[in-house]
Amino acid sequence: TKYLGEARVPVGFLSSSTTPFAVELAAEKHRSNDACEIYVRRVPVSKGPPRTVSLILVRHGESRWNEAKSDANYSAMVSKRDHPLTPQGVAQARALNDKWRRALGRDFGERPLPFLELDDSGYLGDKGDAERLERVDVVWASPLTRALQTALVGFHGFPPLRSLALHASCREVKNVGGFDSVGLETGSYSILQRCEKKLAEAVESQEAASTICSGLACDARDAAGEWWLPSERREGKRAVDRRAAEFLREVQYETLEGHCQAPLVVSHSHFIRGLFKRYRDAADVTTKPFSVKKLANCGVVAVDVVFDDAAGGAPSMRNPRLLFGSALEGDGESDESSEDESGSRLERAKNFGSGVLSSIEKRVRPARSYANTPDTGSVDLLGLDGPLFAPPVAPPPCPPRA
Repeated sequence: TKYLGEARVPVGFLSSSTTPFAVELAAEKHRSNDACEIYVRRVPVSKGPPRTVSLILVRHGESRWNEAKSDANYSAMVSKRDHPLTPQGVAQARALNDKWRRALGRDFGERPLPFLELDDSGYLGDKGDAERLERVDVVWASPLTRALQTALVGFHGFPPLRSLALHASCREVKNVGGFDSVGLETGSYSILQRCEKKLAEAVESQEAASTICSGLACDARDAAGEWWLPSERREGKRAVDRRAAEFLREVQYETLEGHCQAPLVVSHSHFIRGLFKRYRDAADVTTKPFSVKKLANCGVVAVDVVFDDAAGGAPSMRNPRLLFGSALEGDGESDESSEDESGSRLERAKNFGSGVLSSIEKRVRPARSYANTPDTGSVDLLGLDGPLFAPPVAPPPCPPRA
């Protein structure tokens, strides 16, 4: 078979969705072998004005990897997988919990881990911080243990955290030897069980860990199968480009279809910095530091993401604001896990247009909602629930890897 390049073919329009969009298929051949990846993409057809989504990004607390790096303990950096928070990382998350409570200035019930000291950073609350946080109506987190622990401790008592969704697209960028970003568990039960176990070890209290981790409705459909890369593989630039695009696609459609309005996402330093590198508005000089420096542990940044669907371009990230006394760290040095910016506006738009909703090479993974066709029983990869499809059913088991 002769390779003729990349092809994108529109396959029709679906007007029964709550938000009209076109359906497009994209196929791309691998350079190194004869394999071909096929993607399903939803293309907005709205010609309305640009739409702005308020997004809050949070970096996890200090992890075992962060601690080992500070101590130059290189064997500890690569000896374990899916590094959890250290006791210091848990304390940082608890301090973050104190800060947002001060900002909102209301009673949100018992604080987590009451035996830990209160935050002593001097942060007294800020009206602008409170206004940003009050927009949040849903909490997402990377499936990696340190991010999930930060979400549960750092936002314990926060009303939108009655439920939490795990999004594999916002996990940390994986380098060769980056075992800290290799997962161990799949599915909500196993992931939460590991989170609770490691939290209990860090705070030396099973009761406190159980209190924090119990009673949570966790949507782990995005982590139902193996959501991480093997230990020996490095995540290349193109793969990270696609994953960053996929993450913003999830933000775009979850907000566009009314499932949420303003997500708060607990993620990782390299992934957050990479988002700014790829999608920051170059005309907004305040975004530049976020593309070259990292958020400090438990740092929080609010940013506006503008989706201009009518123009057919990539989203742009504007007006970043550090919340709760957060800071950036580092001198802007480059590293293996964050490559150069994607270049021209055209290139960024192309990368965003290639955002993966389904990849045959990785696994056939249903979108955020599930439905079966009445005739064939096949999985609806587009996340539709219109008259062409039966009512949602329980998620099917994840198919074996191709």
